[in-house]
Amino acid sequence: MCVGMLMQDVQFSQASLGSLRIALYGGKGAILGDPDYPYKKTLEEAASALGNSSVQILNNSADIQQTLTNDNFDVVVFPGGYSSQQASGLGQQGLAAVKTFVSSGGGYIGTCAGAFLGLESLLLYGDGPKGKGFPALSLGTGLVEIEFTEQGFDDLPLDRHALGGNLSIFYQGGPVISAEDLPSNVTILSWFLRSYCTKGRTHPR
Repeated sequence: MCVGMLMQDVQFSQASLGSLRIALYGGKGAILGDPDYPYKKTLEEAASALGNSSVQILNNSADIQQTLTNDNFDVVVFPGGYSSQQASGLGQQGLAAVKTFVSSGGGYIGTCAGAFLGLESLLLYGDGPKGKGFPALSLGTGLVEIEFTEQGFDDLPLDRHALGGNLSIFYQGGPVISAEDLPSNVTILSWFLRSYCTKGRTHPR
């Protein structure tokens, strides 16, 4: 199973590492400004390791529609929060603008609610088996154990020696997806192994 994060067409090539332009959604349904969830600061620190970068918050659907273009940004990030509120805050025109950005070559990173948004509202992986996106579980809150695939190490600038073996991360309700449900053109960068969450039992890969 895959857990927690959705990445669509995000390329970390050497050509793009010189100036990575990131749009961060901060409108309805997004948790920004909470000291327990410092999305902007964390994103800025992570992006700085890739070279020159900038992060701009887009505060509402109007910002998305007017500003989220491939001329302005390389990738858009939708953080945790509430995916249904993010979808309603964007509205049909905002959702369409995000889909146009991605289909034209822009990257999409969704964590927690942002991952649900990509699967169930933006339908970035298609309509799914029942025409409602791809089904996903949420396991509650706690530590989960993951491991990166070889493709994950190749596609992401990760130190495989520092991250050798399995990695424990804190998880709070993002989508857990069965690999069998995903289209064949989806590349899995990490596997969910087991959880120590407050809801449900341990789920093996």
